[in-house]
This record gives sequence, C-alpha cells and structure tokens, in this order.
Amino acid sequence: MMSPRGFRSPLLGGILGVFVTSSFFPAAMASPPAELEETLCTSLRTSLPAGPDPGFLTSWPEQPDRGAGVSQPDPALRDAGFVYDNALAVIALLGCGDLPSAQRIGAAFLQAQEADRSYRDGRLRNAYRAGLSARPALPPGYWSDKEGRWIEDAYQVGTTSGNMAWVGLAYLHLSAASHDPKWRAAALGLAYWIDDHMRPDNGTKRGYLGGYFGFEPDPARAPWSSTEHNLDIVALSRALMASTPPLPPDDGARLEQIEATAREMVLKMWRPARGAFLTGTTPEGQPSENGGTMLDVQVWPYLALPELGRISGRPATVTDILKALTVTRNGRNGLDFNDDRDGIWAEGTAQAALTLNRLGLTAQATEFMITLSTLVDPATGYLLATDGTTLSTGLSIGIGSSGEIAFTYPPRPHLGATA
Repeated sequence: MMSPRGFRSPLLGGILGVFVTSSFFPAAMASPPAELEETLCTSLRTSLPAGPDPGFLTSWPEQPDRGAGVSQPDPALRDAGFVYDNALAVIALLGCGDLPSAQRIGAAFLQAQEADRSYRDGRLRNAYRAGLSARPALPPGYWSDKEGRWIEDAYQVGTTSGNMAWVGLAYLHLSAASHDPKWRAAALGLAYWIDDHMRPDNGTKRGYLGGYFGFEPDPARAPWSSTEHNLDIVALSRALMASTPPLPPDDGARLEQIEATAREMVLKMWRPARGAFLTGTTPEGQPSENGGTMLDVQVWPYLALPELGRISGRPATVTDILKALTVTRNGRNGLDFNDDRDGIWAEGTAQAALTLNRLGLTAQATEFMITLSTLVDPATGYLLATDGTTLSTGLSIGIGSSGEIAFTYPPRPHLGATA
C-alpha cells in the first residue's frame, strides 16, 4: 500500500509549487485575502518557543478546553512535529518575512541530521518531538500506563524519500533568503542520500522507493514507489540545478540523472483514459491501478513540471479531475483528498488554488481561498485540516506485515494546512 508523507500531515503537500513564489520560478500567484494571510502568518510566528534556539513546531496543536466535542490529539500525535509540516513552515515563515524563525527550524533539521540516537548517515526521521530540539534529536513518544512502557510510532521513527526532499526544498529557500552556503550544501546532501538509499535494488526504472519504516537498527524498506515522492524529488533536483552560484559539473550531471529517474516514473503514472495520474507502484514495481483518484498527484505535476502541456496526445488540464473531487459545504466549494467526497481537505484545497493560479485560472483559485478563510480555528489561528469531518484518504500507514492502519485527517488545527 502507499503510505502517506508524514502523518501529514504529507507534501504539500504545502506544495511543490512553493517555487511559484520563489526566485526559482516567476511569481504568478495572486495574494490570498490579506486577513487570512495575516492570521496564518501571526499564528506561525508565535508558535515556536521563545528564544533563539533550534526547535520544531507541533503538527497538531492542542486546543483549549471548550467543553464537550473538543478532542485532543491522539497520544502518538500530541508532541509530534512532522518534518514535512515543519519544512512547509520554514517556507511559509520566509514568505511571512520571518527569517529568524525559519532559520531556527532549519537549524533543528541540521541538528537532527548530525545527532541522531542511532543513525550516522545524515537521514531525517519522519517526526521529532516538538519544542526546543535536543541532542540527540528525539522522536515523539508517550508513556502508556496500561502497557507500562514508553511507546514510539514505527512510522514516525522511519524515513520517507518525499519528506527528505521537502526538507531539501526548505533548505534551498533558506539559502536563497540568507545567502548562507551551508543550506544549499545540506539540500545537496539530502538529494544524494535519496539517490544512494532509495534506488530499487533490481535496477528497474520505477523511480525512487518510498523509504524506511520501523525501528533501528533494521527498519524495513518500502518496496513501492510513490508518484508524490518522485514529484518532490523532481522539484528538489531541479531547484538545486537552478540555484546559484552554479554547482560543479559532477554535481550537475548527477542531479540531471536523479531528476530524469524521478520524472520518468511520474510520467509513467499518467492514464489518458482516466485523465489522471496513479498514486504509484505496487511492491512488485508495477503501476497500481487500484484505488481512487488522489488530489495531490493530480495538481503537483503542473508545479514540479511546468513544461507539462500534453501527455499521450491529450491536453493535460486539472479542471476536469477537480470536478470529481469537489465538495460543497454551506455554499462553499472545496476539494477532498480523494474521490469519495466525504469532506473538504484544507491542505489539498490550498494546493489546488496554487496550481490554478499557476495555470491562470484565478477565479476558481480565489473561490477556494475564500473557502479556506472559513476554516480558521479561532483558538489557535491555524487552519483546520478538514471542514468538520474525519477525512478518509484511501491510504494506509505501514508496510505489509508491519501492520497497516488507515490514514485519516481529523478535524483539528494542522500545521501542514496552515503552512
């Protein structure tokens, strides 16, 4: 089964299209409503603990007790800062003009790579404890009185290739904002880690594998490849190649190979009859034809691959596929994670708004942004992950015998959606 990026919690999403508002691509997106922009920027700026030290933001902040019906996060999520969400937060904070806060999260990433409790190869885990970071960097966890032991989550302690790429994108934004070469060097290191660890052993052209799941010293390696993750890798490698000053020729040549490997996999996932991209491959490396249509892999290709115009002789547009994912609530239109249309997914609706702006379809993009403005949680100033229902995704967390559980989005304030 495909596994989500960070309890996403993933890219993205935020989105590969963060480069639309950066120096890597021309600015094309209209400003969101000023009130929403200010609300979300203020919430992000004030979420880190006081002081200059490195730290991570919690992905699912607790809400003040407002009586019956207000649940707090599952214990496994209560102190979890997913790296995907925090990478998006770095980029968002830079967009909000807060370089110091963005650098604090970036420094926490660097510290986690340098001081892991077990690994020495520069990988990042999928989540760390929110708040000021420690040495070594610690995964989230909690004490269970029922079981009489400390419990950690097998997904959170693992590593996915898409999450690594997103941290690389955050590093590149820090590099562009601060002109400090250490950030680009760190991004390049993550691209090479993905290339070294996530290529299939059999050498088949199936893109990069999903990542590692489970506990050290011997986590299981995911046998499938994700369209979403490979889009992330396309974005990272292209952004590195476009960065300045130019990289040495050997680095440029290797990045071209990485980009080509990931891009080829993405293009193989296009299905003209459906007018949509598949989510990825089976464990055997074959395109996974089962399952519904997932939103993010329909819109991200137009951001990671801006030259995308025609595939298999058919105009590749997103408007048709968005109709199958549109949900109307209280007179407002938003988008679901998949085509079961059981609720509005805030993060994905924002991803689609960004993509539509990129394609010049600004009226529909503005409509989605107005919908998002109705999903601000008054207690935290964060966007709610959903419009009030627990959202199914059709995805699972886990690898085969490791035990898979359904991946859902609760109707709670969410860092990823806010960023």
